[in-house]
Amino acid sequence: SVLVDVRPVVDFGIIETGAVKTEIFRPVSELPEPLRIVEIESVGDGFEAKILEDGKALGVTTAPNAGWGTHWDFVKLKTNSTLQKEIWVRLKANVHGAVIASVDPVDFSVVRQGSGAEEVVLIEAKSHVAINVESVRIDGAKFSYTIEACPERVGCARLKLKLDDGQPIGQIFGKAWVKFKNEKNLLPINIRGLVISKDQRIVELPPRVTSGGDSTPLAKSNLVEEIKAATTETLAAPVATTPPGKGPLLKWSVTHEEGDLHGYIIYRSDDKDGRFVLINDSIIKTLGSGSREAVDYQWRDNSATSGKSYWYYVGLIYNDGHKGKLTEPQKVVAK
Repeated sequence: SVLVDVRPVVDFGIIETGAVKTEIFRPVSELPEPLRIVEIESVGDGFEAKILEDGKALGVTTAPNAGWGTHWDFVKLKTNSTLQKEIWVRLKANVHGAVIASVDPVDFSVVRQGSGAEEVVLIEAKSHVAINVESVRIDGAKFSYTIEACPERVGCARLKLKLDDGQPIGQIFGKAWVKFKNEKNLLPINIRGLVISKDQRIVELPPRVTSGGDSTPLAKSNLVEEIKAATTETLAAPVATTPPGKGPLLKWSVTHEEGDLHGYIIYRSDDKDGRFVLINDSIIKTLGSGSREAVDYQWRDNSATSGKSYWYYVGLIYNDGHKGKLTEPQKVVAK
């Protein structure tokens, strides 16, 4: 992503049913030229969107007829960038109606197939009147349910969800739709979890114990290195080739590249304390997978103006999209 925030979210929090709330989203990019929104491709149910400020911003509004419950959706946008033609912005809102759920989503975590695992959700009326549940429809997962009154509480019901023996192994992405008597709105409750087989073995990694006796979690990078050491042969480090051209040549060396590292990105600024922008069109992918030797990299900035001073630093980009920094800014004079 060319965005500073690689996973942008517009979170409306809790809103009352029928209310209208607007939030403004402004994409901040790492490109030299301003990033602009040119078109709204789609917007999730319960939301409305409008391009503002000549494409510099987007106004997102909750629809007055948005249904009850938690809304998780996207607004999909087209941009003027050739590097990133689309932006998907996550939209979140929790619409409170006359009846609300105590938890959403219901998290079953990791359960074994056939265990009959159960979870309970409290359904509460805001006006503390009696709740009359007519039916519950469950989509996307196999669960049975029962409805019970809350002991000594008015305006409350207990929805007990029980895992069916026929639920397949794998992730659970279900939804329970609760229908009430004398109420046209349904209350959706998301169900999440992971089903494993009856004999699936679960191994927990022990904490690393330091010389002082303190326990700290085992670092992911250390685990990756241990796995590599046990399962791979030592490979010769690739030899870096010098890119053609006359612009500033950046060189760096990396030993034991992290297993979840995808590659490197280059940032440039006219001033050390100025705005750094992304200048390489394509990611410089890692070369050191499987190698325990130092790996050398070279990249040339042929867009630089001769005689002008620039500041550069090398950034990191990981497989899940998040970014980091490998080096601090360094000054270079283009020849």
